[in-house]
Amino acid sequence: MASIDSLLAEKGLVKQDILNIDKFQLDKECIEIPSIYDTVGELISFLEGERDSVKLDKEEMYAQKAVNYRKMIEAEGGKTSDPKIDQLVIIDEEYKAISRKFLKVKLQCDLLKNLKESLYEKSRKLDTLTELFKTGYFILDVGKGRDTVKEVKDEEKRKLIRKLSNIITEK
Repeated sequence: MASIDSLLAEKGLVKQDILNIDKFQLDKECIEIPSIYDTVGELISFLEGERDSVKLDKEEMYAQKAVNYRKMIEAEGGKTSDPKIDQLVIIDEEYKAISRKFLKVKLQCDLLKNLKESLYEKSRKLDTLTELFKTGYFILDVGKGRDTVKEVKDEEKRKLIRKLSNIITEK
């Protein structure tokens, strides 16, 4: 079973890169998020299909092993009970192997679902950042070399404090 990182790599994606937001390239981020979201959704569907297939194999193996153990016990003249058969199947090495395989595939599905949730949150954050951009939060004050409106406002506050300090010291 391939890891989440290798599944993403096959699609040309790197987990950390798709989760990060570059606030200086919001347009690119907004354009790419639907495609990434779709790709992760496809991977989830693929793994869910694989998980369901392994689950079916596991159930079939359980049924076959239960029948075989029941026949074996009855052939030896022993009494069979469902709990006893269950215990024999559960400790069977082949059954344990397929159970582990099922759990690994299920884990991969769950991890991809978590990634999809994180991408949804990224999408919501992009909405917020886009609104901030539209209101001028990220506007560059090129003449003064400032990065954000916040820095300009902070400078204005400092100037006002200096003015007030000068007025107070003159009295």
